[in-house]
Amino acid sequence: MNNENYEKPIYDGRKFEVAMMLYENQTSLLKYMSEIDNKIITGFITIQIAIGWWLTTVIPEAEIPKIVLFGIWLIDLGVTIIFVKLFFVHRQRRDEVVKTLTNVKEVLGITMEGAFLKCKKLMPYCGFKPWAKYYVWMTVLVFLGITFIVFSQMKQLFCPILINLCR
Repeated sequence: MNNENYEKPIYDGRKFEVAMMLYENQTSLLKYMSEIDNKIITGFITIQIAIGWWLTTVIPEAEIPKIVLFGIWLIDLGVTIIFVKLFFVHRQRRDEVVKTLTNVKEVLGITMEGAFLKCKKLMPYCGFKPWAKYYVWMTVLVFLGITFIVFSQMKQLFCPILINLCR
C-alpha cells in the first residue's frame, strides 16, 4: 500500500479498537459457520435416512427397474461427493478464521503469561480440535449403508453379470 497519499494510517492510535472489532467479527463468523455446518450435516443425514427408508420399504414391494435403483445410487454418490467437498472448503475457511483469532488474541495479550494473571495465561492455548473428520466419516458410513441397501435390491441385476465375468 502506498502511504504517501495519507498523513498517517487510519488505525494509528486505535489498534485496540481494531483488534477488538476483528475479534468480535471473527468469533461471530465462526459461530455462523458452525451453524451452517450443522444445518448442512443434518440436512444430508435427513436425506440419507429418507432415501434409506424409501429403499427398504417401498422398493421391495414395487416393481422398479434395477437401472432406476442404480441411477438413485449415482445421484446419492454425487450428493455425497458434493457434501464432502463443501465440508473441506468450509474447513479451510474455518482454519483461516481460527488463525486470525489466534493472532488477535496474541495482539490483545490474552495468551501471554503474566499479562493479566501473575504467572498464568488468561486464555491458555488448548489446541485446535478439528471435528470435520468425524462428519466425513459419518458421511462415508451413511453412504455405504445406502450402497448396501441399493445393491442388495439389485442383486438380480448384478449377479448374472458377475457370473458371466467369472467364466
